[in-house]
Amino acid sequence: MEREEIRECNKLIAEFMGYKYYPLPEDRSYNPGWWKGDPIKMTSFNKLNENHLLCRSYNDLRYYNSWDWLMSVVYKIFNEGWVTIFYSNYCIIQDKATFTKREDNDLPYFDSHSESPETLIKAVYECVVEFIKYQNK
Repeated sequence: MEREEIRECNKLIAEFMGYKYYPLPEDRSYNPGWWKGDPIKMTSFNKLNENHLLCRSYNDLRYYNSWDWLMSVVYKIFNEGWVTIFYSNYCIIQDKATFTKREDNDLPYFDSHSESPETLIKAVYECVVEFIKYQNK
């Protein structure tokens, strides 16, 4: 994947996770970044909730290279009724209800593989992106 494609895929994932990017406002009343909900107006009286601000810029999104970031997405997908299996250098996402019924070609099914087990995160990342693109249709 090229840098710009990674950036767009990370943006897609962040939005799937409920975050929205807010640029720096003219009055500088809050920090720019990926916020869940409305940005917190920063004052000396409130403290930043870690779960509210994900990161400051598009380039700070780390879904493509951080298991910590990516697993939160896998967990959300699981909670929405999908099975995610990854092993060696391969990843599959399939609906829980139809997991054992793979013979039906009309079932949503997403898979990806990477060059080696060391790059498994790439396969999981690409599979998650394809799943989200499907969900957004």
